[in-house]
Parts: sequence; structure tokens; C-alpha cells
Amino acid sequence: MRLPKMRALGLVPALFAGYLGLATSAHAQFCPAETVPGQLDGVCVTDLTTTAALFVTSLESPPQEIFIGISGIPPLAAFTPGIVILTEPAGAPREAGFGGLLLPDLGLPGNTSDALAMRVSPIVPGSIDFAYISDGALPGDITDFNAFAAGLGLVASLTETGGWQNVGSFFGLPASAATIQSDVETTVPEPASLALLGSALVGLAAIRRRKRV
Repeated sequence: MRLPKMRALGLVPALFAGYLGLATSAHAQFCPAETVPGQLDGVCVTDLTTTAALFVTSLESPPQEIFIGISGIPPLAAFTPGIVILTEPAGAPREAGFGGLLLPDLGLPGNTSDALAMRVSPIVPGSIDFAYISDGALPGDITDFNAFAAGLGLVASLTETGGWQNVGSFFGLPASAATIQSDVETTVPEPASLALLGSALVGLAAIRRRKRV
């Protein structure tokens, strides 16, 4: 695995972050986490007792679009491995997307924006691994995520809201045991629309000047 190892606080024995060098945090606290200013993506997983793994990113430059936690969470009763995806809301502009490269065997919707995969760890028996990826990920990120999630099935598809969303129940866990967050893109006016708006504002200013004279 090409991902650099991160030393974590609390009881998380081994955590890995995306390898593009953007600052992330990994520390023991429970989910859902507080949203930090400018936060664009995040994932938080906890056993609800002693351990939590948290990754958040803000002001993505360069973009960091993948988060992987290895052997960070003890297993909970009724855990079900699988994949949850987030899709863009209706009317949202398309982002960079995955171009059909993300988990091609699952035939994901074209507006898939994020995905969380959780599995029983093959590295540290008796623990849960997770991987979270967001659109705009580099090809290497997508390859790593696909390798991590190989053999897992899709358990749920949700529309992203921009806030923390509870997804634990889709994995057979308490709802707040796993939360994910992705920013919702807003529509940017086209240049022609901006020019039209500018002309309208100039016209209003001229009318106001005439009334004052």
C-alpha cells in the first residue's frame, strides 16, 4: 500500500490518510464530529465506547479525496461489510466525478460523488477497516479504493446534504457509528448570465441617478 502511515491519538492503533500531503486529523472522539470551517469532506467511525477514527479536510489545495483507516475500530455486533455511496442532489453541477472508474462492476449512478466502504480487517483480525473517497480523486486514489472494496456489495445510496450523514445502520451498526460528510456544489453563473446581471445593475444605477437630478 502506498499510503503513508499516520500516528493517531487515543486507542486507534493504525490509521492511514490520503497520500497527497494535505493536513488531516485523526484522534479519539465520538461521531458525528463538529464540522470545521471550510470543511469539504469527512468520515468518522466509532465503536461508541472508546475508539473513534476521524478524518476531515478543508480548503482542498491540492485536493485530498481519499481516507483509509486500517484496524482502527473494534468489531461491533451484527456488522455487515459493504459500500454506501452519496449522489449529487438534483440540479447540482457535475464535479470532476469518477468517469466510470469507481467500482465499475457495481454500475454506480453517473452522479455518484462519494463512497464509504467498510470491511472486516484482513490485516488485524477482530477489527474493522474503512475507506472513504470523494469525486475528483486521482486515478491512483480510485485504484486504491477499488482494491480496498473488492468483493463488497452496495448496501445503500443517499443524496449528499453537505452536512454529516449517519450511515452506520447500513452496515448493521448503530446509526451514529459511522458518519460521512461531503460538500454540495452550488451552481456558478455562466459568463453570459454574469454579463446580463452586470448590465441590469448598471441600468438600475442610471435610473437612480436620474431620479436624484
